[in-house]
Amino acid sequence: MAPAQLSALAQLDIEHPRTLTGAQLADRSGVTTQSMSAAIARLLERGLVSRTQSAVHGRRLDVSLTPSGAELLRTIQHETLDAEAAVDFGLDDDELQHLTGTLRRVARALGVFLPAEHAG
Repeated sequence: MAPAQLSALAQLDIEHPRTLTGAQLADRSGVTTQSMSAAIARLLERGLVSRTQSAVHGRRLDVSLTPSGAELLRTIQHETLDAEAAVDFGLDDDELQHLTGTLRRVARALGVFLPAEHAG
């Protein structure tokens, strides 16, 4: 699965049951609207997302996560966590916490959407 597709699934999961537009997904994922449009098309083909016309804005298309998309995302997340748990990069807990903090600051400086901060 392409990174933009995985990011779209994750962002939709964070907002579920609300929907997001392709432009919102692109912005949160750090990709162009055109790249996200292609990613959404592939996700639609696989039945992982659905797209409906907005009740509020007639020309806007809202994207939402399907149960199949949520299930696949959970599988990928569990496999990723299992793989990450097996690798400590030779760093102790303090070094890992410092690295995590540094990466969060870099992401914020780049304007990358951080779900944990959004929720808080």
